[in-house]
Amino acid sequence: MKYEYEREAARGDPMPDGLSLAEQQTYQAIRYLYAVYRAKRITQAQAAQEKAKVLRELRMMQEKEALMEKSYAKQTAMWKSLEAAANRYSLDKTIENADKLIESIYGVKTK
Repeated sequence: MKYEYEREAARGDPMPDGLSLAEQQTYQAIRYLYAVYRAKRITQAQAAQEKAKVLRELRMMQEKEALMEKSYAKQTAMWKSLEAAANRYSLDKTIENADKLIESIYGVKTK
């Protein structure tokens, strides 16, 4: 995995705006790795190994963020559906509206 802002981090540039927390942490870590490498406090092999770990962690955090976003979207849709079905049933107490409410609660179609 290649990090989009690696060149800037390597130069020690200020961190760009608009980065997620995971990207900010990655930027700071890579900037630090390049600084300690230039100061000859770690070898190139050590820097490369640590950078690989940092980028692997970034990828895992991005995957978790994507999963959370998908989960939030699914929950939002479920609550919207549930609210609409409950409103329909409260205004018109028919078996059809009761079935729709049950479908919204359990997420399954009734027969």
